[in-house]
Amino acid sequence: MLAIQILALFIAWGSATFGIWSSKKLNRKKAWIATSLTSLGLATGAVLAIMGFLGESRGRIKAESQQQLLQTELSGLNQKYTDQKIRAETLLHQLRLSLTDTELTNLEVQWVFHDVPPAVMNVFALGDAIDHANLMGSDDIDRAAASARSRIRKAWHIANVLVPLVGIVSSGETELKKLYEGKISDAINAFRPGSDVDDVDEKWFSIDYKGPIYNIMIPLNMHGSAALALGRIEDDRLQDPKEIAAEVETEPYTHIALATNFGFKAEAVALDDGFVLSWKYNAESLRRASVGAKTVAALPIKFRFIARQSSARDYIEVLRDKPFDHASESDLPVDKWVKHSEMTIIPNGIEEAGITYTIERIGVRDRMVDAGAYSPPLKEYEYTLFEARRKLPGAMNNKVRRPRN
Repeated sequence: MLAIQILALFIAWGSATFGIWSSKKLNRKKAWIATSLTSLGLATGAVLAIMGFLGESRGRIKAESQQQLLQTELSGLNQKYTDQKIRAETLLHQLRLSLTDTELTNLEVQWVFHDVPPAVMNVFALGDAIDHANLMGSDDIDRAAASARSRIRKAWHIANVLVPLVGIVSSGETELKKLYEGKISDAINAFRPGSDVDDVDEKWFSIDYKGPIYNIMIPLNMHGSAALALGRIEDDRLQDPKEIAAEVETEPYTHIALATNFGFKAEAVALDDGFVLSWKYNAESLRRASVGAKTVAALPIKFRFIARQSSARDYIEVLRDKPFDHASESDLPVDKWVKHSEMTIIPNGIEEAGITYTIERIGVRDRMVDAGAYSPPLKEYEYTLFEARRKLPGAMNNKVRRPRN
């Protein structure tokens, strides 16, 4: 680039000099003065070009030196970060190994779905409509103590929001008209977020969920010899319902006591782009609700779990792989948000020991039983199969799990 600049200056100097000395009325004195000035301009331009080149070179060398220094520092930081990361992963691995022989005394499960269609999110509005109708339909419950009213509304929330969402995910059926009875559209318009319906407190819609009720059965140890049905109220009774009926003779308090007669906690929370289903069990609830051998706090790297419509507590038998099972003809095509989701499981309240899994909905399967050597296997029941695989640290979802306003 410098050579081109100097060449251009010489061409300009030669052109100007030629013009000076080729004049027909040549004044030699003036010609020499003009030539001297042109030569001086050439020299000045050349000096400036050389100085500019040298300045750029020094700047480039300085920049390259700074870049090299920054790269060296960054390399050191990366190595330090890598060492710290390896150390953290080693400690985490040791922590999880220590849980192998530790009894499971607390369990929290969060199942997260993103990019959920607005039509499905209307389940929350229908749940609010049912809750409102229940309160309007009973003055006694409406006037009950705040603690009693809070407990019954949490039970209604499980039945009218969480259970329908589990049903949608498990069955693949997302058309609310097939899952509910009543004035669904009116209820949604009145209770959905941002609704501008006047006098919503006076709106009373008779809405009932008539869709399927599924039990989500998960293993509780690495050997598959213990299992739990998430959120199944019948498995976690705090008291014998007959005792409650005998002790509490006055409605609606009998109804409140019976409806809230379970120990676990569960809820469905609306997010900006979806929802999260969560269940929490303490030691007593786990003891009542789980079946099988000793439960341990160590979590598997991958496992399969099942959703099934049944009142039986044969969870361990259901979770076992069967050689005859195959895809069911009743399996519906599902959207991506149903097909792929995330689940975080935290044992014993130790968040550092929790594992986030990618969840793939495999589909509806037929549980087949062997009918003998001369007959084909027979269908016993249907279930929805899910597969959980531990997420790699670099693949963690960066979406914020914050409740929807």
